[in-house]
Amino acid sequence: MSRQPTRSNAWAAARPRNQQVHAYIKQTLSSGMINCAIQGHFRSGLSSRCKDIVAAVGSSLVLFDAEMSMICEAPVYANIISLDTLAADSARGSHRASDKFPGDMCVVLTENGHVSLVYIEEICDGRHRFRLCDEIKPSCYLDQAPGDMLQPLRKIVNDPHSRAIGIVTWINSFELLLLDWTSIGGTLSRPENTRPLHHCVGLQTDIGEAILDTAILVSSDPESQRILLVAAIVATEPYQQFCLSLYETWVRRSADELRSDPSLNLLENLPLPSHTTEPLHIIPLPAFPECFLLLTYNEIIFVSSLQILSGDVFLHRVKLPETNDGDSDPVRAFCVAGTTFVDDKDGRKDRDSLRSLEELSGGSAIGSASPRSLILSDQRHGRSSNAMLVQKVYITLHSGRLYRVYTSSKPFIEVTEVSADHLETSVGETGAFPAGDTLIYMEPYSDPEASGDRLLVSGDCADHSIILVSEHQTGSAGVLAKPTFCQQITPVFENHCPVTSLILQRDRAYWTSGRATTASVQQAQFGHFVRTETILEMSIDEDQQHDRHVATRLWALNSIEVPGSSGGHDCVNKKQRISKQLSRVVLHNECSGVPVVEDELGSWKIDDALQHAVSSPDIVLVSDLSNKNAVVSSTGLLRIFRHRIDIVDISASDRTDGSNEHTEAVLASTADGEVFVHGTCCQIGSKGRWLIATAVHGKAESSRVVIALAQKSREKGFEQIHEAEKVIYFDAEIACLRAFVLGESVILLVGTHSCKVHTYRLDADATHKLEVSFDIAQAMRSTFKPQKDTTSDDGMDVNIESAQLLQIESHWIPNDVYLLYAKSTMYILVGLRDGHMVSVAVSIPNETQDEAHPLVLDTNTTAVGQAPVSFVQLSDQVSHRLDGQEATGHILQAGVLTDSLYIACLEDIGLVRVSACFGKDEPLRPIHSLVPIAKNEAKARIWRCFAIHRDGDASVLTIPFDRQCYLHDFYVGNEPRQLVFDDDTGMMLVAGAIFPNSFSPNVPPTSYLQVLDPCDGGQMHAEIRFHSYEMALSLVTWHIHGQKRYRYICVGTGLYMEQSGCDNLSALCSRPKGGRLIIYNLKTIKRKGRTKAVPSSGQTSSTSLDQIANKGGYELKYVWESERDSPVVALAPLGDSYLVVGVGKICVVLKLDVVQKRLIECCETPLRFPITSLHVRGHDVVAGSQREAVNVLRFVPAQSDDDYDKLLLQNSARFGVNTVDACYLSDSIVAGVDNTGFLYAVAIPASNSEFGLDRAFGICLGTECSQIRQGCLVKRMRRPGHVLSWAKESQTNEHDDSDKDNVMQPEDSVVVSTVSGAMWTLVRISDQAFALLEELERVMCSFDCGHPAKPLVAAGESIDRARRKSSLQSSNVIDGTLSTTFLNGLALSEQLQVVASSEELRRLSLVLDIADKGVDQETAPQTNERIVQIICRLVWTINYVCTC
Repeated sequence: MSRQPTRSNAWAAARPRNQQVHAYIKQTLSSGMINCAIQGHFRSGLSSRCKDIVAAVGSSLVLFDAEMSMICEAPVYANIISLDTLAADSARGSHRASDKFPGDMCVVLTENGHVSLVYIEEICDGRHRFRLCDEIKPSCYLDQAPGDMLQPLRKIVNDPHSRAIGIVTWINSFELLLLDWTSIGGTLSRPENTRPLHHCVGLQTDIGEAILDTAILVSSDPESQRILLVAAIVATEPYQQFCLSLYETWVRRSADELRSDPSLNLLENLPLPSHTTEPLHIIPLPAFPECFLLLTYNEIIFVSSLQILSGDVFLHRVKLPETNDGDSDPVRAFCVAGTTFVDDKDGRKDRDSLRSLEELSGGSAIGSASPRSLILSDQRHGRSSNAMLVQKVYITLHSGRLYRVYTSSKPFIEVTEVSADHLETSVGETGAFPAGDTLIYMEPYSDPEASGDRLLVSGDCADHSIILVSEHQTGSAGVLAKPTFCQQITPVFENHCPVTSLILQRDRAYWTSGRATTASVQQAQFGHFVRTETILEMSIDEDQQHDRHVATRLWALNSIEVPGSSGGHDCVNKKQRISKQLSRVVLHNECSGVPVVEDELGSWKIDDALQHAVSSPDIVLVSDLSNKNAVVSSTGLLRIFRHRIDIVDISASDRTDGSNEHTEAVLASTADGEVFVHGTCCQIGSKGRWLIATAVHGKAESSRVVIALAQKSREKGFEQIHEAEKVIYFDAEIACLRAFVLGESVILLVGTHSCKVHTYRLDADATHKLEVSFDIAQAMRSTFKPQKDTTSDDGMDVNIESAQLLQIESHWIPNDVYLLYAKSTMYILVGLRDGHMVSVAVSIPNETQDEAHPLVLDTNTTAVGQAPVSFVQLSDQVSHRLDGQEATGHILQAGVLTDSLYIACLEDIGLVRVSACFGKDEPLRPIHSLVPIAKNEAKARIWRCFAIHRDGDASVLTIPFDRQCYLHDFYVGNEPRQLVFDDDTGMMLVAGAIFPNSFSPNVPPTSYLQVLDPCDGGQMHAEIRFHSYEMALSLVTWHIHGQKRYRYICVGTGLYMEQSGCDNLSALCSRPKGGRLIIYNLKTIKRKGRTKAVPSSGQTSSTSLDQIANKGGYELKYVWESERDSPVVALAPLGDSYLVVGVGKICVVLKLDVVQKRLIECCETPLRFPITSLHVRGHDVVAGSQREAVNVLRFVPAQSDDDYDKLLLQNSARFGVNTVDACYLSDSIVAGVDNTGFLYAVAIPASNSEFGLDRAFGICLGTECSQIRQGCLVKRMRRPGHVLSWAKESQTNEHDDSDKDNVMQPEDSVVVSTVSGAMWTLVRISDQAFALLEELERVMCSFDCGHPAKPLVAAGESIDRARRKSSLQSSNVIDGTLSTTFLNGLALSEQLQVVASSEELRRLSLVLDIADKGVDQETAPQTNERIVQIICRLVWTINYVCTC
């Protein structure tokens, strides 16, 4: 037998079913870092002075308005290098009809070599989206041979007149693309075989030369077809020096001319003097045609094309400001602002510049204003005729300082610093001005005459802000006054870069953010953020301390208007009061009911007018009956008591004396021994009838529901329609009751103590018909897992399932029921007494199917809390969708109240999303009862609710419609690097670095360890400082289990050589000299007062440290330390009493002797390359490596006194990546991330296998990753069918009874953080789901550029993010961004086009549908609409797991 089949069989035996794992990844939180941004008129129909901003945020394009409020976003499946604007108003000539274009266009350059032309399209209801017009690849990428290294692209160079686009590389080539506007129609569709972008000419310098920067200059004659190009080049002949090269080409109209005789003619070279430093940027000046600023490493030089042609080397130069140490401070970013006039001390005006500026009216450069308006504005303000036109340019330096540059064609250059010394920034320090890579001049839109320039700036790891810079001032001599002040700083976009450490704790995430003075620990929560508007101490009774006097039930009377309750009685004021719909709430306890009303000023008081009507303690339900559209206007108050039902007529027309006596109409009464226990009412039909249903409980075992109709007549007022009374009998006591209007009928939901829910449909005459009934106990038994009792007398396992069922079934009684309905989708929500919520999907028959009955399609059980679950009607029957539009007759949202508050929302896709509510400014207090008050406006997008808390207090809360991610900062003050949560104390431990800065320039680098309280706003309780030139590199909590349980804080540090000018970690870590493992104990201070911390040997203590140490009752007590030859880069607890330490290339296992207080080194194993991370699962250890991806080791403890501990290397990965973090996903799967953004997983073969680790899946996220963690940010929820556990070996969606109740566990999802601040969630999916979504991606990428399904960067290797890495081909991972675009970004007609274009997509959808329903079940007809529904439900379900 040959060896190859033997190895194949052995390979299959070593890894039976986990060789390939299918996964789905979705971005949970986008990056807060703006890479580049542009401004323009991207949306049509806006004011000419109102410009939008398109920014590259992470791997997405985001459209902001002028106040940086997000309008829309679109994913780009590659890193964005550069953006530029094609101004629609700058394309001149008869071929350009501006009314055919919606607005300016955006040019996007990505790192994979795509140049995309993108525009903004308005779809409906004021919503917008990005659309792809055309895309093209540079010639250097098209001509690339297989295996050749691609030339790295640098940026886009835009023609100010929108005739061409230039692409600059980092090496020695440049390409010009001509823009053919005739190929673009009114809807940006183009004729067949025509394209807007065309390859025109290219520039290739000699070998050894390099293009440093390139720009297209502003033409002196905009109607001319001449394009003038300038390039800064490193020349090699006759000797190496910097020079400026001037080129020209001509625009040709027809496509034939575009392909014939392309040329880029060299006009002249201008060698720069030898003392000129390296050129960095070329800035064309819109106000001065064919002129530009050349920014070198330490200078600003004014250059014109005439000087290049004439060989004039005597250029006007100005030195850039230097750093405090006297070093050069080169330019980091720049933007061209507007123009202005300043007094010319020579009494002259640059008339040539003004004449040229007249010809350039309507130029496209950002910040260039109309010259005609500038001149008129100058005349209006009465400026002197001796004025000089200057162009304003803003620059940021590498030190973070911001400067304004004035320049003119005289030439003249003036540089002034923009200072913020008189302002207090967001971090609380005066003068700390954050300036970085993003710098945009924002034209004024509200007040054109406002003094000052608005700039969007981004800081170095700081928030993005809009600043207002003061206008220049002129002195008596005509020179510019110094300094220039920043008048205002407004943070508008939060940046949480860099993220170096991440922890997932319950329903929230924490990560380190920022550097230096902007550093903080950020807390993220996903859900609805409740704001407490008012806190009320309701004095219902003097003896309120007793529980029986605390209000426990609430009813809202929002449509009741009682005359005389709010002041005067005149008709005018009465109408005003009714139109405002003042909120009234009835609070009820065991003693009485109290009505309260909110006045026009927002204050709450007792409503005396309704006090008598609702004061009885026997009230079961109070509801308002108001129908102003009926023939007879009705205003009534329904009261259900324990023994009778009546309606109080409180219409204003019934009473003129102002008395509090009301007309009562008794509808029903109970017999002896019977009581009303539940009630509900709703308006039915268009005749002004009200349906009232009550649950009656008597002495017998059976209960009944009595249904009655009431209506108001002119003669008798409110009265019951006696012939309409109906009775429904039940064999068990009724537990809950609710009625909902559904079209012309009413749906009545009844829950009983027999754990059943019955659904009835009632018509206008209250004739009822049983629709569907379902057993809650049967649904709950499928999730209930019996336990084993191992303590029986005979020593045998005894199944106590029956005993447990008897004990637990009492908690499965329905506590409340609710109905969500939209279109043809209906969900019945059942809240149980044990904290579970059951959602039942029910089919709705067509109107033509008279005899058909609804069917239970699906049942989903979710554990939302431990207290009984009740529901809150948040809005009227006319609900508001998430887009703010009204959905008449639909019930889309409900409040879910248990231990916490949740919002259940019926999505457009037909599935229910349950999102948690959190306190925005402070923790949300436990709520006992909640009702909405007043009318909730869709424009406000909030619900106002009145709440009774469990402590008896009342409050008014506002709950937003939208679910969002709320970030809360805990300010640290230095650069945090490591983060750990201590479960024993609830404290957060932060280790970070301290580097010298402008405030403390002489402080040597060191590091710290802090104890913060996340529940107290990040209050610091203790702090420890380490040696100078010592950095904390790793941090863990170590639990030791023995006769006693111990918990220690372990810190791994690195010691480095002393060096001057070291202000970052990378520079410091280049010269290591050793490390330490330091162990602390976090203890509670028992005695009062402040206890001074005693530093250990080698640690420093300062006066400021003594003042803050041990504050709040905790102290860090030094226990032990161990010095090492290399930095301690990784730590991980192992087993009950061991600690794994990564020291350089060696993995060491230590044990702490708690009796003798010493560390014992048990064993060690050297690896081939330096260790980067450690993770433990049982006795298995995975070590991340710089070159070998991951190494899997196994710890074997000593079995006897003669034996010894061993750490054995089991397997290593066969591909080389620089892993920064790795962890176990299951016993057989290990995942890791590297410093280039590659996420991978390897499968571990069986024990004693000769085979190494091989990749199971992989995908490139495009940016540097920092950490990978198992966990999720949601409560326990049912795992969807096609989302699998990582521990499963089967790739199908079949449910396993041993799968932990089929509930999502924290280890089922993986969260990956990037340095830029993005968060990605990874889950495992089935084979059927992967095949369907993979085909969906292929089909969407196959469309032409004009189709909205086409991605903005449309190439196969772009969607498959890692195919640009030849050695690490991406496989078995779906990037959910494109699938989400199909779900949320396309209209139904566009989705149908995608489905109709692929027969394979239809087939795979059928396979998925069969897998969901079972082979024996009959599937629905596979129409295109049905296929779209299958795909959307699948994508929505997986996204819900990833992001909810």
